Amino acid sequence: MDIEELKNRFRHKRKADLSEIDLALKAVPFLLREVERLEMELKDSRDRIGQLNLLLNKPTALAREGKRGDGSWKVRVDDEKNRVYLSLSGRFDYQAGKVASNSIIAILGNLREGADAVNDLRGLKGFDRRALFHLRKILYTFDYVGVRRVVQLLGQTDDLRNALRAIHPKEPHFQISTAKSVEEAEDILDSSRKFLRT
Repeated sequence: MDIEELKNRFRHKRKADLSEIDLALKAVPFLLREVERLEMELKDSRDRIGQLNLLLNKPTALAREGKRGDGSWKVRVDDEKNRVYLSLSGRFDYQAGKVASNSIIAILGNLREGADAVNDLRGLKGFDRRALFHLRKILYTFDYVGVRRVVQLLGQTDDLRNALRAIHPKEPHFQISTAKSVEEAEDILDSSRKFLRT
């Protein structure tokens, strides 16, 4: 249904003519969905404005990166999409995991409820058992700040895949998917957000 046609047809009318009743009846469900979509956009915009007001009152960064030992990380928040992009690469021992998780968690406070996450773990070579605690800490913080969907980009090592599955919270409040590229992950998140709104 074309909204422009509806606007041109009914803009200056207080009610539909008898000859237009079929079109008006068909338009009602379409217009209700459009109103719901606009209400959701308005709510997201108000939430974003509220979050931006908070950010204006406290100095904070929306991106960080670092390296400790053989492990390196990058984290970035896209405020407009309410999405965090996280990349871990190399091998993490306890100290590297601690520094990385603290740096990442400091950024996660910039997300609003219902955020998405893209975790690029393709460059991750491994981590020792004590570093698992810090990786879990990141995932629990996702839960705490209200992340709704997580898409992971995983490497080819089965041992690493199994270890990563083992660190997920037992009952996460977020949905977990996998993708092969950042673009595919964004498509998954964008299409699921669109599906949820209509």
